[in-house]
Amino acid sequence: MRDVEAVDVAVAREAEIGDFDAVRLEDPGGVRPHEESVAVEQRIRSVVVVMHAALQGVAGEDEVLAVVVRDEDVLIELPGATLQGYLHIPENAVGVVAFAHGTGSSRHSPRNQRVAAALNHHRIGTLLLDLLTEDEERLDAIDRHLAFDIGFLSERMVGIVNWLMADVRTSKLPVGLFGASTGAAAALSAAVELKDAICAVVSRGGRPDLAADALYEVQVATLLIVGELDDVVIDLNKSALERIPCTDKKLIIVPGATHLFEEHGTLDQVVDYTVEWFSTHFVASRVQRISVR
Repeated sequence: MRDVEAVDVAVAREAEIGDFDAVRLEDPGGVRPHEESVAVEQRIRSVVVVMHAALQGVAGEDEVLAVVVRDEDVLIELPGATLQGYLHIPENAVGVVAFAHGTGSSRHSPRNQRVAAALNHHRIGTLLLDLLTEDEERLDAIDRHLAFDIGFLSERMVGIVNWLMADVRTSKLPVGLFGASTGAAAALSAAVELKDAICAVVSRGGRPDLAADALYEVQVATLLIVGELDDVVIDLNKSALERIPCTDKKLIIVPGATHLFEEHGTLDQVVDYTVEWFSTHFVASRVQRISVR
């Protein structure tokens, strides 16, 4: 079993979905991972059908969220920093997810890009970005003092979400947060501060425990995904889950997966559950907005 420090330094990059208690994807009745993946894909498609039914005829012209595909590099101006990001908004997007990368990762992470591509395929926009500037990254490479400063990273995430809500390309879209490693703690802490502005959070191989007392105030739908062989992180996620008061919370333990979900088929499961989680909650959020008008 790796110690916590080793887990901290490792780069975690995947997503999650789970149950109130730890849910393993093994089924006593014999459901295999492939069959589970197919079932998830079918549920995702049904969610999209429900989404169209909810929006067709109910939403007026001003309810159209995003018609034109946006695919571009962006600069996010925040107090004291300019962050680089990559924004992709698919046609008729139903929401947008900002990625909070963990230690040693960036917007160029191939695993996060794969998760983002799957979300884009299901009409969910994504913002891949670096939470640190290039100068900050160079300094942080020495002692990792910023990578584990959850308050600092959370403040950056709050600024990023405010940017999304103010930008004409994304201002009408419900927002979700995807966090890996220490980015999971930053995402949850930001969700506490932003309250109803955040629709859902997903953590993959994350360290939600580092959000500390903020966990007791989390009211956003939260999904935690951890690899079965990532022993220390499993325990940390279970403990964090117990402290979150929101009833819409889940933890899934992916069989045979280590911290980075590098084993065959494990990242596919992360992708499927992440898409399903955000699709479901974005649709629910949108229908609720329309119904109260």
